Parts: sequence; structure tokens; C-alpha cells
Amino acid sequence: MPLTNDQRDIINFIEHWWFTHDDINSKMPTPQNLRDGLNWDTSKVSKHLKDPAVVKALENRGIILADITLLLPEQLAVANSILDFSDSRSQKKKLEELGVTTQRYQGWLKQERFQRYLKQRAEALLGETQHEAHTSLLRNVQRGDLNSIKLYYEMTGRWSSKTVGDLNVEFILIKVVEAVQKYVKDPVAIQQIAQELSGLVTGPNTSPQPVNTSVDNPMITAPVADNQPELMLF
Repeated sequence: MPLTNDQRDIINFIEHWWFTHDDINSKMPTPQNLRDGLNWDTSKVSKHLKDPAVVKALENRGIILADITLLLPEQLAVANSILDFSDSRSQKKKLEELGVTTQRYQGWLKQERFQRYLKQRAEALLGETQHEAHTSLLRNVQRGDLNSIKLYYEMTGRWSSKTVGDLNVEFILIKVVEAVQKYVKDPVAIQQIAQELSGLVTGPNTSPQPVNTSVDNPMITAPVADNQPELMLF
């Protein structure tokens, strides 16, 4: 049965509100918002919010009126399928297989509970798949890929694409922060000092020089600036 004009009006109003309000506490319009926006009285708003046709139409758009504490079964299925990177199917194909439209999925992404689940699962996967990144890097190194070899040497401290000046400044800042953390116990003060130091990454008298890229000699020795003693980085 086709929707009435009133049904379309409240559906369109809620959908527009849902996608244009980022604050999770105001994502769903209140009855007062609906009364003011549609120029309806309270009874008419309440009636249409309980209308099965309106509820269904909003659910098809990924907007859930019911106050639920857990994700819907289909939301879990979609989230876990999207995050299954061993499945090479496109996101659109995965959604089609699960019977979920892209419109509905986009609506779910605006739901705080669904969004939080995706973020937490994705962050967990970063740690769980770290071995795959290491394995892929080593595999590329074995194949002789130059960029992978450079990255490998940077990760192991045998080579760096940075200038000696950059490395010496970073070395100094690390040591300064270590000293501050050792003797200063106020976390606020530590944070303020760190912010001050962040502006000292480069100095007016510093003269960057190319890094010694010799694999057999990982020690790097260079002056930090004029009239300054040499620093040694390992």
C-alpha cells in the first residue's frame, strides 16, 4: 500500500534529521522537534511514530525507533562480514548476499552503537593481524623489493632516510622528555613541557647532512648545530 502524504512527511523529516545531526544525543528528533517542524499536534505525532508502515520505512533506511541495547542480528552479520578481510568480495556484494541495502547500511553507520562496534572490532583486528603485516614485509624483502628492504632496515635501526639533523633533534627531544618524566611528577606540567618541545623540532643553526647509510656501520655521528658537541645515535 502506498504511503500517505503525512507518512512521507514524517519519514522524510526524521531521515533528514538523522543524517544531518552528528551529536549522538540529538540524532533522533524529539516529539517537540516533530511538532514544530511538521506543525502537527502531539496526538498526530504519537500516532505516526507508532504507525507500522512508518516504522518499517525508517528501518529500511537504517533508522531504528525502538530503544534497544544490543545490535540487531542482521547488524552483527553485516559488521562481521564487512570486517572479514579474508573475504575478497566487495562491500556491496557482501551487503547484497545478506539482503541489506546500501541505504540501510549508511543509516546504521549513523547509529552510535553500530559505529562503536565497528570501531572496536577494527582496532582489535590491528593487533590480531600484525603478524600478517610482518610476514608480508619479510616476503617482499626476500623477493628483493627495494622499498621493503629500506623499510626493514629503518624498522631494525640499520638505516634511515632522515637527515642526520632530523635524527639528532629527535634524539635530543627523546632524552629531554625522559629526564622530565623522571624528575617531574605533575602530568599536567609534563604535557605542557612536551607541547613546548614540539615546536623545537628544527633550529635556525642546524645544518642537516645526509645520513651514513652504511649497513656495516649503523652508528651515526654528526654535529647538531654550530658550536655544539657531536651526538652519537645508535
